[in-house]
Amino acid sequence: MKAALNYRYSVLDTFTIACYDFPNNLIQIPALMEKKKSLNVLLADDDDDDREFFSEVINELAPNVKISSVKDGAALMKFITAAESALPDIIFLDLNMPCKNGRECLKEIKRNHRLRHIPVIIYSTSSNVKDIENAYNEGADLYVTKPNTFTELKRIAKKVLTIDWSNYILNHRIEHFVLK
Repeated sequence: MKAALNYRYSVLDTFTIACYDFPNNLIQIPALMEKKKSLNVLLADDDDDDREFFSEVINELAPNVKISSVKDGAALMKFITAAESALPDIIFLDLNMPCKNGRECLKEIKRNHRLRHIPVIIYSTSSNVKDIENAYNEGADLYVTKPNTFTELKRIAKKVLTIDWSNYILNHRIEHFVLK
């Protein structure tokens, strides 16, 4: 990765060409629901509209998915470290939040033995190469730049919900880190 940064546009190509459809890791959403009674997705995002938009897309795409949301990093960490709370299966994490930002949360999650197995998808408006590189190096499992349309978010959410995370995490590579 560091070597790629030495070339003017190589790193941008690495990230922008990564339109990876996860062909070897796809399972159907209904099959996912059969294996597990319900999938728990947690969204940490300070923007009310983005949380509502995200929930609408997931509810339309996979009504059996349980969605929880928090509006800042401090609330996220309180939610997932509470002894009585069931852990989410997937965390969508905005980078720019008040109280505690997404990078701080990501570091805490990946250092915590109880939490580190949870796939963390950075879900941010930033497409800055440095933000992407930092997220990868700090242990995020996937990076998604927030789409502007319902259709695009639905397409991306479907990809994320159909990933076999146990297989994906074992084969985690920078080439497949940015989901487009």
